[in-house]
Amino acid sequence: MNKLSRNSHIITQVFIWMLVFITPYGYFLAEGFGVVDSLKFMVPFLPMFFMWMIGFYLSYFLFIPKLYLMKKYLLFFIIVFVVYYLLGYLTGKISQWMFMPDNINLEDVHIKSGTIWIGTMTQVFVNLLLIMTAIAIRVQREQNMAYLQQETEKQSEVSTAQLTTEVATPAVASQNTPNYIFVKCEYKQVRIDLDDIMYISGMKDYVRIRLVSQPLPITALSTLKAIEEKLPDDRFCRVHRSHIVAIDKIESVENNRIKIADQLIPISETYQDRFNGRL
Repeated sequence: MNKLSRNSHIITQVFIWMLVFITPYGYFLAEGFGVVDSLKFMVPFLPMFFMWMIGFYLSYFLFIPKLYLMKKYLLFFIIVFVVYYLLGYLTGKISQWMFMPDNINLEDVHIKSGTIWIGTMTQVFVNLLLIMTAIAIRVQREQNMAYLQQETEKQSEVSTAQLTTEVATPAVASQNTPNYIFVKCEYKQVRIDLDDIMYISGMKDYVRIRLVSQPLPITALSTLKAIEEKLPDDRFCRVHRSHIVAIDKIESVENNRIKIADQLIPISETYQDRFNGRL
């Protein structure tokens, strides 16, 4: 993947904000106003633009990765609706405070209902456009990150295989097997000790790793298959399409279910024989 593809999400954001800001400015220029006067007419729109950016990046960095990408769609849209409503309300208050003269009585201001309706629908349309754009850009970024991670893993596997073939004997390679793995979590590589892992659950392009040392699981950008390939076969076993367990953390097995800590993990028929063989 070239540099342009890796940074496509940044380029897309720059283009979107240029379009948002330049379009009304170009409209004023087209209406015959000068360059300076057009800039002056843009000033009352600044609170609205600022709130749009706040809503966009709240969704981009918080709501989309924590809710939308975790398939919590209903909660995502409810929270986004409430946040955008509050931002719109705050925009109106700021604009009223900054740009409406103090000697104007709001009861004497007559605004046609059609004008209010058009303005409201314009706000709704722009907000919908921005939230959909944020989702598209974020998904694009996650796909780029997943692709880069896969390429890095492939290169690492090739390098390891070459090193093992040229330098190390099988016995030495076994002794040098690390007791940890690295996973992509919150824009950084996090080290996880194998002794700390109780079980791992898969969620499409993400995994949740339950650890002994902390109450909440770690969510990492990886497929379950990619994680499985990093784990030693003598210590971990895949028991379900969506679950890998640490064999030494198993407390009991009953009715095709494994008990680890406070969790019951199912054993599917596909992995039943393999798991029984390990035990």
